[in-house]
Amino acid sequence: MPPHSSLRLATTSAGLRVRSGDLNDLDVQTVSGSVEAKGVRRLTANTTSGSIDVDSVESSVAVTSVSGAVEIGAYSGSSFTANSVSGAIRMTATPIASGSVAARTVSGSITTRAATHLDVRARSVSGRIDTR
Repeated sequence: MPPHSSLRLATTSAGLRVRSGDLNDLDVQTVSGSVEAKGVRRLTANTTSGSIDVDSVESSVAVTSVSGAVEIGAYSGSSFTANSVSGAIRMTATPIASGSVAARTVSGSITTRAATHLDVRARSVSGRIDTR
């Protein structure tokens, strides 16, 4: 894909792997397919049982997963929202990240790294919460 492209995808069971690291927007709706991407500016994703794994996000994250894990490598944005029923949520903030991080699970774990300079609101009914 050309640099700074935007991608919107809806699928039932196919996975998505984006190898270029320079997307403007990635918007994915999937039932059981996993999502892997290098770098995006804005990430929006909804999945039932597929995982979401993005190496870096520059601006915003809005993801919902029922049982798939959510992993954001280098988060540099100002708006992070992740919700999961039983999947884990993991993110690592960069020093230029700002704003708030909202992470909620029922039974999945939540791990935030290098996010002490952010307003982190992590909530889980029975999963472990580790904020550093």
